Amino acid sequence: MKFIKNLRIGAKLALGFGVCIAFLLAVVITGTRGMAQMNAVAEKLSSDTVESVKTCAALNEAVLRTRLWQFRYFTDEPSTFGDIRKNVGIWMDAANKAVKDYEGLASSDEDRKHIDDFKAGWGTYTQQSAQFASLFEKGNGPSAGVLFKGDMFKGFYDLINMSQALGDGEKKQAEEAAKTAQDTYSGALRLVLILSTIAAVGSIYFGFALTRQITRPVAKLSERMAKVTDVCVTQLTNGLTSLAQGDLTQAAEASTKPLDVESTDEIGKLMDVFNTLLAKTQNSIGSYNQCRENLTSLVRQLKGASTQMASASTALNGTAKQVESSAQEVGASMQEISSATNQAARGAAEVASGSTSQAQALSQSSMNIQKLVEAVQG
Repeated sequence: MKFIKNLRIGAKLALGFGVCIAFLLAVVITGTRGMAQMNAVAEKLSSDTVESVKTCAALNEAVLRTRLWQFRYFTDEPSTFGDIRKNVGIWMDAANKAVKDYEGLASSDEDRKHIDDFKAGWGTYTQQSAQFASLFEKGNGPSAGVLFKGDMFKGFYDLINMSQALGDGEKKQAEEAAKTAQDTYSGALRLVLILSTIAAVGSIYFGFALTRQITRPVAKLSERMAKVTDVCVTQLTNGLTSLAQGDLTQAAEASTKPLDVESTDEIGKLMDVFNTLLAKTQNSIGSYNQCRENLTSLVRQLKGASTQMASASTALNGTAKQVESSAQEVGASMQEISSATNQAARGAAEVASGSTSQAQALSQSSMNIQKLVEAVQG
């Protein structure tokens, strides 16, 4: 069965047609043989049986004709005895020929026994017929009449019975041959019907099995291709479309299973191609899911970083406000310091002016003291 599966589709179809033709040839051969047997029986019936029946009829007619011509010895004039003797001889020759022909047609021991008995009786009757004719021709009619009505009549009666026995035997053989022909016909018809039924059932079964081997894998392939298109490819297409629009929630599932390749024919090769395409499609779906997971993880990381940056921004905003307040306080302090500095500068100026005056006074005092010293010394 595996060998048939691995055959090409064309070879499978050719094998299917070959099986159907083989069944048809078997039916034709059987019918032909049956017809040949019936023809043989018919030929035997026509050649042997019919010829035997005809020979028996000819033999019976020859015996009757011989007896009828011999009877004319009593009714016709003596001048016709020569003609009578001639016709008696003709019919006796016909009887002898019929006996010889039947011997060549006898097919059974019973037929041969009957013809042997007939020959013996016919030989005796022939001798009696010669004696009967001689007596009549010599003018001894009363003795010829005694012979004719006595021993010759008994011999004639036995010959008629034996010829009828031969005819009955041939009739029986004809009936047997007809029955054989009928049995042959019935047997041939029965065998043809049986073989025709077997051929029809075998052809239907083989055709169904062959069709199943072709259509079943095709149906599986069609079903899986539809599932790939409706589920896997559709989900992948929708996922890529959603991904392009920024939606990472659309998942794709590689739910289609590969086909079990059980043959190496065209359909098996097509299944191999499908499994290859399915593997590539499932790899694409896996890559898409991995990409979606990576992008989702990246978005989560970016979201966490954004939250941290928002917190840092809030903290920086508070710090900036504190710095601004401190700057304002420092500015006020600087203003106060500036005012105090101005006051100190004015005080310093006044002190400086007083110091100058004091210095001048001290210088004048020093000079006065110098003069006083000089005056003391002097």
